[in-house]
Amino acid sequence: MNSIIKFIMPLVLILGLSISCSSSDDSNPAPPPPPPGPATSSIKLTASQTSSTLIENVTYVFTVLDEKGTNVSESADFEVNDITIPTNQFTPDAVGEYKVIAKWNGLTSNSLSIVVTVDPVDNTNKFFAHKVLVEDFTGAGCGWCPRVSKAIELAEAASDKMIAVAIHNPVFGPDPFTFAGRAVLENKLGVRGYPTAYINRSTLWSPPENTNYQIPINAPHLKESSPIGIKIESNLTATSGTVDISLSFKESFQNLKYVVFIVEDGLKYKQTNYTNLYGGGGTLPNFIHNNTLRATFGNLLGTSIDNASSAKDSKVTINTSIPTFKSEDITKLKVVVAILDDKGVVLNVQRAAANHTLDFEYVN
Repeated sequence: MNSIIKFIMPLVLILGLSISCSSSDDSNPAPPPPPPGPATSSIKLTASQTSSTLIENVTYVFTVLDEKGTNVSESADFEVNDITIPTNQFTPDAVGEYKVIAKWNGLTSNSLSIVVTVDPVDNTNKFFAHKVLVEDFTGAGCGWCPRVSKAIELAEAASDKMIAVAIHNPVFGPDPFTFAGRAVLENKLGVRGYPTAYINRSTLWSPPENTNYQIPINAPHLKESSPIGIKIESNLTATSGTVDISLSFKESFQNLKYVVFIVEDGLKYKQTNYTNLYGGGGTLPNFIHNNTLRATFGNLLGTSIDNASSAKDSKVTINTSIPTFKSEDITKLKVVVAILDDKGVVLNVQRAAANHTLDFEYVN
């Protein structure tokens, strides 16, 4: 009997402990699993590059990343200018700007623009446009000077290859456009009377200039091309400023010089007139004086260019500061740059509107 009791008592204790443990677990259930993370809310589109020229025949490759940085390009759709393309690659066949977007999992990417431009022009073996400089020694009180004014107008109307600079003097009476630094050039060229006009500082324009207006714009003065190119950039106010000139050489030169002129158009002042031009009459009130010299960098005979800078295939940029001058209308200012050889003869000349950039002008 005692043996049975000894066996039952431990069993009762074990069952009691089991029931007690089960009751404890039922009253404290395990916590639920954490909720899933947030879904992707944006995608980012990038391209292998964003510009090219048509001749390069570039194939653009587009990539789409979700906000975690995962590449989802293979399952994304791509549109170029609102037209779906079959893959994430695109080869443009025309010049223009292309708008690209991607779509994935109901999301639309940022927009990209790729730009395809015209093929670059190869100017390696091309020479530059040649132009002729005419310097008109004139004055408002000079009665025969309208003859050259008319000749310049006729030549400019016939060709864009002639560039004029009018250098005023007060010999015949007060002239508000008198250029004080004229004497050095007048002495070099041997100017003894007015009007006098020189072509490229080498040839006198034969009078009557208005009858012979075609002389400067034909051979031997005007050539088919020049081995010297001139680029002009300027930053001018009505009274001062800077001019940067870039020169490019297809041949080697020695002992060159350059001259920078600031000229102004549209200046009104009375002009003595002994001719029958402009309606005749002894005085032309409010005559329009164009190409009027206002200032130069250095003197009219020019500033030297280093020989190393004028070697074949060389390019050089020269920065100049223009001294104080007077003008009436900044929109009518122009910059003229002439390149002279070692004898002072003009090899090439170029002109640009003030505060504009004129690049090298090539000929085919």
